[in-house]
Amino acid sequence: YGYGLGVGFVAMQLYVYARLHIPWNTTNILLPWILFFAIFYFLKKKQMRFFTTFPPKAGKQNDEGTRFRIKSGMTRMRKIDIVSVLLLIGIGITAGYVLFEALLRPVAVWDGWAIWLLKSKVFFIDGTICPQTLAYVGAEYPLVISLFGTFIYIMLGEVDDTAVLLTSFAFYIFLALAFFATLRKNFGTTYALFFTFLLVTVQNFVRHGGRLESGQADLPLGYFIFCSTMLFLAYYKTMSWKALFLLSIFLGITGSIKNEGIFFTITIGVFIAYAILKNKTYKHLFFLLFWILPLIDWYAYKTVHHLSAIAPRTFGFSLQHALSVVYSMVKEFL
Repeated sequence: YGYGLGVGFVAMQLYVYARLHIPWNTTNILLPWILFFAIFYFLKKKQMRFFTTFPPKAGKQNDEGTRFRIKSGMTRMRKIDIVSVLLLIGIGITAGYVLFEALLRPVAVWDGWAIWLLKSKVFFIDGTICPQTLAYVGAEYPLVISLFGTFIYIMLGEVDDTAVLLTSFAFYIFLALAFFATLRKNFGTTYALFFTFLLVTVQNFVRHGGRLESGQADLPLGYFIFCSTMLFLAYYKTMSWKALFLLSIFLGITGSIKNEGIFFTITIGVFIAYAILKNKTYKHLFFLLFWILPLIDWYAYKTVHHLSAIAPRTFGFSLQHALSVVYSMVKEFL
């Protein structure tokens, strides 16, 4: 989950800086994180020092207990069987192929040229988010993905599309890791490796991770939807405010990637409200602000600066087209 938090935080950081007219440079961007991790390291070190002031009593009994724990831990370790080794090799080969594809091609699809990386480039050139720029390039989609690209440009000091496209491979890897970790906790290593191998070899997943012929935001949206779903299940099971706090952050990021993510976050929000009302944990409603506030602020920003979205589309239903779509989906799934 850390990769997704990092993507969301640095993108939101640039957005907040633009709203507060704080210059985008490496010092202003990195300094808050350096201070945060320094304080975190100091507190952890202080906590460890506190516990080491109360060492366990030395003695034969304590030594025997230590040896027993080590021995019992070793007996619980299982050797990796040949099936797991083969699955790991298959996953590694597939991931290597996806990495090669991500490095091989420049920006290859229209969405990258006209939406996601276009905004990343103009934000980098302007040094901020200009309403006039958004009026020209379009404000239909939220800005997390484009600002993440801008963050990479700022850190490198130049425009480098290859570096940005590698983030798709990173989402490919971290979604596979999250999927594996979820299965391993419930079904064991071998089954988790088997189904992870099936996931990473799905051609649609490979295309998105390798930047063959796909949009810039689809795979990140899938990653955040999966993580948000797992966090919701964890919250519903434990009703822990910590799980809800993390879930709300992920929902805020998910809704700030694409408009399709907003419908998902609203659906999860309804289930969260039901769980809160069912368990009468009304104080947990406060944590939903971390999801709602970013969406409200973005739409308020567009309204204030008169950034109109794409004109509403007309919708219709065709049985012939619907059957064709369903057939193609089933064929690709199989």
